[in-house]
Amino acid sequence: MRKNKLLLLLALLLTAVTGAWAQSATTTYSVNLNDGSDNPTTWTGKFGEATTFSALPLEGVAEGQTVTLKYSGTREVKSITAKVEVIPDGAIKGKFTVNADGKQVYFSKGNLQATTTDLGANWSWGFAANQWDYVGGADYNVSTTEWSGTKTGNNFINGNGTMSENGTVDLFNWVGASAPSYYFSTAPAYYGISNIYSPPSAYGNTINENLMHDWGECIGAGWRTLTMNEWIWILGPLSSPNPGTNCRLGSTVNSTEKARFSPATVNTDGTGVKGLILFPDGVTLADIEGVTWGPINNIPNDGTNCTNCTTAGWAALAAKGCVFLPVTSFRFNQEENSVDIPINLGFYWSATGKGENTAYSILFSRSDNSYASTMEYKDRNRTYGCAVRLVYDIE
Repeated sequence: MRKNKLLLLLALLLTAVTGAWAQSATTTYSVNLNDGSDNPTTWTGKFGEATTFSALPLEGVAEGQTVTLKYSGTREVKSITAKVEVIPDGAIKGKFTVNADGKQVYFSKGNLQATTTDLGANWSWGFAANQWDYVGGADYNVSTTEWSGTKTGNNFINGNGTMSENGTVDLFNWVGASAPSYYFSTAPAYYGISNIYSPPSAYGNTINENLMHDWGECIGAGWRTLTMNEWIWILGPLSSPNPGTNCRLGSTVNSTEKARFSPATVNTDGTGVKGLILFPDGVTLADIEGVTWGPINNIPNDGTNCTNCTTAGWAALAAKGCVFLPVTSFRFNQEENSVDIPINLGFYWSATGKGENTAYSILFSRSDNSYASTMEYKDRNRTYGCAVRLVYDIE
């Protein structure tokens, strides 16, 4: 016998959109069932002045508004349980465990960017509008010193920490060690992790770094950069694709348990962008329209395949809290026109220094047609300009 029940929402999953990065004038909520709930399509809801029921999630619910849920399934509903989950503005809802103690973080909705309109005298900070966005700089051919297209912001960076033209940059130095003239530790904040606009604080693990700061300070309280050990916990040790320890274990993707990442191209029906998909804790993903699965927890060195997502396919994964790290290339010194080509490398900094000249980063590489090498965790020269993806600790 089918039971049709109307339920006032005492608690399900309320996701507040708020936070330090960009406070909105009004906090709103999203009402949805927890992942893994039975018969999720049999629940609908309404709130405020709405007279008809809509599929979940309900977006834009204001504080104090009554939400009514309707269940049209065949099971008896005895009770519902709710929790309020506050997700900072600019964050993706997927949760990622970063250590053995179970600490979790949210990733930012896009790579870190800095924009100047006065040649570097002042900077405004923010996240890329989309997870797949990057400024990059592949229009310049280093070997021929010729341009194949329009310059990008990262190509306008001068050796003295200024800009030759206005624009947006997203490749940052890991600077501030014992030789300021070499690392530009007092240069504008866009040029590395030294942030002269914040009180000095220790950063990294080497001496003489009193000017160093996390890139997250440029965005607001709570944002920070993952340590190298945290990156390894998220992605897994390189020596074993499916280890039983020292990595996240809670996701299942295309029948692969302990799924953590997949090399991918997203928006294949438009301008395809290469990169790496990270799967959040506890997610289960199988057949999704617009998604053709490639290798999970592995980047094959034979360059054969990867996960391919149409725009709609990637949107479905993003709605589940998946993170996409686009390839961005890297800037190999402080001079103008120093961004490497082609765009086949994803360099992302960690918050872990090594000695006075290097710091740790992750690297995943891609040829023009497919992935062609394995992941690397390696120390890089601090003068390299690499991408930065911030996280927010979940309390």
